[in-house]
Amino acid sequence: MSEPAPHAESRPTGRHDPLEIHPGRASLDVPFRRVVDDGLLVIVRNGLQLLDALEPLRRATRLAAAETLPPTAARALERTGIEGLHTVVGIEEAMALRTRMETALRPSAAQACLAFAATAGTGEPRVHVSRHFGVRTMLPHRVVAERDDLGPLAGFVVPTAPHVDSWFNTTLNSVNLWMALGRVRPGNGLLVYPDLYRAPIRRAGYDVAPGQQLGTPVSFALDPGDILLFSGDHVHASEANTTDETRVVLTKRISVGAPRYNPEGSGWVPYDDARLLRGPLAPLASLRSRATAAYGRHLLRAALRRRPGYERARAHHPTSGPNGPTT
Repeated sequence: MSEPAPHAESRPTGRHDPLEIHPGRASLDVPFRRVVDDGLLVIVRNGLQLLDALEPLRRATRLAAAETLPPTAARALERTGIEGLHTVVGIEEAMALRTRMETALRPSAAQACLAFAATAGTGEPRVHVSRHFGVRTMLPHRVVAERDDLGPLAGFVVPTAPHVDSWFNTTLNSVNLWMALGRVRPGNGLLVYPDLYRAPIRRAGYDVAPGQQLGTPVSFALDPGDILLFSGDHVHASEANTTDETRVVLTKRISVGAPRYNPEGSGWVPYDDARLLRGPLAPLASLRSRATAAYGRHLLRAALRRRPGYERARAHHPTSGPNGPTT
């Protein structure tokens, strides 16, 4: 990390507007517990820069582009920045780059998440870090509007409907780290519906049911390097990208305290104790995550999938949704 700064300046705004943290030289003292307990929305301005992570992530993106795209397109992307991705390649090449980025950027993103977990304020619960990592390359809607085969990439290339992450494989006490690799503006960002935080919600499968009153959404403007924090129990959705820029954000998740999974969730992803990952006890880091009923259900599902005829039966009687939340 860079040299810590003299203070961390915070600016609260309206009732549902995010708390903005502008890093100084002291510890950030990020209030992870309030994000989970109260549904607080937080923006850490220049968070990736503070963690010395933005440039490594950009370098890894350039390397991924050089390995994936035609040379002329990779050079053009250097000129336009990641926001101009849709102007230099088609949808298939953009999806191929997104897939390659998930491998190439994963180590730097994991290190940034660990360093960020260490910024928890005094008295915060022990943090566990999810092994989930997502690269969300939201192309302008006009580019993808005619395609009807992109449903499996909802939230990664095209928008997703309002949902709650713990309906998938995320813990009930999770915090999303939504990290801007490129610019994020109203019209291509994320919508959070804070009026519904931990309220009774009608579901239709793995989305909020049509007709459910959502309340007024909150959207966000982020510059490259800014980090948005919000609880995975917030109802949220991605906006249809009505801008002329490709929106690229990276997502990691942490659990504030021991991982607690939703008994009605559709999957399981391990969370590692951040304090153990860098020492000789690293093989035990996911122990708390595995000592859960959700892990038992995960093992049972895996065993069922190995049975002959499982996929054929599932096609006739689908009972589970996608294995990961999408924003």
